[in-house]
Amino acid sequence: MTNRVHACESSGIDYMPRVVQVDTPNAVHAFQTAERIRQAHPDKDWFQLTGLIHDIGKVLAFWGEPQVTTAAQ
Repeated sequence: MTNRVHACESSGIDYMPRVVQVDTPNAVHAFQTAERIRQAHPDKDWFQLTGLIHDIGKVLAFWGEPQVTTAAQ
């Protein structure tokens, strides 16, 4: 049986501060990544969004998904 969670992207972003990657909370890392992409590529809004959500899958660990399956670490 497969566990399912119904959530939108903003719900995932709400959980991101609880995920810590080394010394930086994942939400901070996501915004830093998106901002650096915005500075380098101001005309590519799709790229900025990709930078913001690139680690959002890590929040699946809160619903029992093994971390090894949610991040390429």
